[in-house]
Amino acid sequence: MADVNDLVRLIKKAAVDAVKAGKPANVIIGVVTSASPLKVKISEKVEVSGALLICPQHLTNHQITLKDGDDTKTVQFMNALKKNEKVALLSNQGGQQFFILDRIEEA
Repeated sequence: MADVNDLVRLIKKAAVDAVKAGKPANVIIGVVTSASPLKVKISEKVEVSGALLICPQHLTNHQITLKDGDDTKTVQFMNALKKNEKVALLSNQGGQQFFILDRIEEA
């Protein structure tokens, strides 16, 4: 009988894994609650920061060096997220990390 129970458990696990594989990520909306350190509230009770939050370079203050022939110029982009801005986030399966996709403009 133990073999049958093991087989049933294995089938159930395979079914759950198949469902998870079909939806590996979720897009959710959050609100920046702190710019430094960056924190984003994703629900009434959940706020993410630190290693749980991945912010792409285009949503930070950063410098880029441009070169045109022998001319080199450094350009500073002041595009860091600010408190109360809405953002779209991509949550991986299980919600263990959140990648900020972009700002969301109010209509």
